Amino acid sequence: MKSLIQFAALFFMFTCTLMMTTDMMNTTARKEELEDALSLSMRNTLKASQIACMYDMEEQDMRSELIRNLADNINGDGTFTVVIHEASEQGLLDVSVREQFLHNNAQSTSGQLRRTLLAERYVDDNENEDEAW
Repeated sequence: MKSLIQFAALFFMFTCTLMMTTDMMNTTARKEELEDALSLSMRNTLKASQIACMYDMEEQDMRSELIRNLADNINGDGTFTVVIHEASEQGLLDVSVREQFLHNNAQSTSGQLRRTLLAERYVDDNENEDEAW
């Protein structure tokens, strides 16, 4: 009987440790996914508007392109809130994203990430500065 209680306590501790570890791994994976998706989406949006212009983009077009890229790059099941603080045709994007998700114990948590990306003007030695961008 004594060994049964010891094994039950050991099994309970193992289960709790396993649940905490998977929850921490899940939180870390969500954070990394959000960082990678936002960085990639912002870079692709500025690339589409400044470097490899697909069409003339205004600020509203940049916002739409960013949301479309972000939706393509995120695979999470959380609730995302995107706030675009600044979107400029000159190559500036300032965005914050908040994600709300449930832990293994059904408690809701949110994480927020804010990024600013600035596309600088590149001047080739063979070009005049006036001809660049």
